Amino acid sequence: MKYLISLFLLSLLSLWSCSSDIDELAGNWEAESLSSGNLDCEEQLDGSYILDIEARSETFGISLDINSCSGSINGARRGNIEFKDPACTEACCDSEGALCLLDALLVVDSYDLQGDLLILTGNSVEISFRAQ
Repeated sequence: MKYLISLFLLSLLSLWSCSSDIDELAGNWEAESLSSGNLDCEEQLDGSYILDIEARSETFGISLDINSCSGSINGARRGNIEFKDPACTEACCDSEGALCLLDALLVVDSYDLQGDLLILTGNSVEISFRAQ
């Protein structure tokens, strides 16, 4: 009987430790600043770029100047996050800053949530978003 209780508690613990933290990130976030580090791109954010994180489906969407992109989110756990497989509309003419923002988002591997400020970092990249 002790063995069964221990196994049950261990199962619960493993389920809890693998749970996603994406619920706290869900919603719309407006890009405030971008430091592109190793990326060779323009860091100026000329427009209002909105990151929409959907917790239920673990997906994201980002609105750029003209185009919008969407993809999946992996590993939103314990400060780690990965934005994967974006598919974008193909209208023309997003600014260099918008394209840089998308490139930077794809190298992000961690997040820090400070009230209404979401800071995404990875490989010398830092992007700050403010909750809308």
